[in-house]
Amino acid sequence: MPAPEPTRPRVFLAAPVPAEVELELDRDFELAPAAAGANGLVASPAIPVNGSLLDEAGPDLRVVANYAVGTDNVDLEAARADPAGRGRSVRTHGHGPDRRAASARSTAAAS
Repeated sequence: MPAPEPTRPRVFLAAPVPAEVELELDRDFELAPAAAGANGLVASPAIPVNGSLLDEAGPDLRVVANYAVGTDNVDLEAARADPAGRGRSVRTHGHGPDRRAASARSTAAAS
């Protein structure tokens, strides 16, 4: 009997990303239809990452990746307050589609 396939980390795209970035993320992660139960969250400046969204994601959320330069839309205190006590990472990405895709993929892998 073959060994079961390992589960891939679940990533919720709270904001649209370019198609090529989504394809790359989908190759390595399970793209979640909602924040609940996600291990990673990808946002953009148009999406406020606040306590409400973080609470919706739940205690398994380990990485918040902002598909932008800067974190003005991220409540950093709330994002770093991990209810599971394991620590949570907040990352930002920018400057061109190739760099963003690879960076978003590597950040989500860190979860």
